[in-house]
Amino acid sequence: MNFVVKKFDELSSAELYDILKLRQDVFIIEQQSIFEDLDRKDQACYHVLGKLENEIVAYARILRPGLSYDEASVGRIITSASIRGTNKGRELVRFSVDYCRFLYPGEPIRISAQQHLQSFYGEFGFTTDSSPYDDGGILHVEMILKND
Repeated sequence: MNFVVKKFDELSSAELYDILKLRQDVFIIEQQSIFEDLDRKDQACYHVLGKLENEIVAYARILRPGLSYDEASVGRIITSASIRGTNKGRELVRFSVDYCRFLYPGEPIRISAQQHLQSFYGEFGFTTDSSPYDDGGILHVEMILKND
């Protein structure tokens, strides 16, 4: 999988469509989560596109400190059903965390993780930093990755 990072204004209309379609397919349709996906934060984010043969099959967005949390953040972490179970999700998280650290050196990274994925994110050093809360009908927890 090849990763490309772009600011919002650098995304082509086709890339933006594919990103929003992937987010809709997984978060809203597959997981049946009703939430405000179009939250007006995309315009201020860096977008990580994981591509296989020019198809976006993995995605995350990187948020600067102060946009969602006091800390930098990685969100909307997603893989298409076609690549699940292939460790591509781990590649996406690893790349996104590394790029976030490149953009915001010294900043801790906070995520809102689906509660059942705590151990997955724990593999990257994230620790749970909140009680479970409902987000779009799915229990989430905040997790933080502090500086090494």
